[in-house]
Amino acid sequence: MGRALNVYSAPPLAEELLQQEFTPSRGINPTFGQQVANRTDGEHFLYALCLEGDAAYLLRRQKYEVGDKIIVKIGYSNDPIRRATEHNAGIPPAMKTGWKSEWVSRAFASGQAAKDAEDGWKAHLARVGESLGGEFILCSRDNLQSAFAIATSATAVFQLKA
Repeated sequence: MGRALNVYSAPPLAEELLQQEFTPSRGINPTFGQQVANRTDGEHFLYALCLEGDAAYLLRRQKYEVGDKIIVKIGYSNDPIRRATEHNAGIPPAMKTGWKSEWVSRAFASGQAAKDAEDGWKAHLARVGESLGGEFILCSRDNLQSAFAIATSATAVFQLKA
């Protein structure tokens, strides 16, 4: 491995940092045999993850087209912290971006109740922002916050027309 050099008067990079950031991980050993899982319903939560980084650059658009909007991932899970970790696991550390947990709702009594609220939240955000496909939306923080309040309201109705 070559020697780390300064770039434009920046402090030199520590060799340990380079090795830590750019060393390939080891794969998971294969397992064989029967696997059985028992899934039960229960508390589920809505969550919003915001992608850290320049949204215009990530979408290959001009800055004026995106403005101060953010890229969000809307979802529901019985363990939103685990889901955020899973989403970030697929992003190489060298990219210096990732999903940051922005909002997590109160618990919904079931997965279906959380899914119904998620569908309404995404539909509302698609009207006030831009769907990027699936559960990914480009919107302002204000619209995300107001839509979140509606989606987590016990009396939310999502049949409103824009």
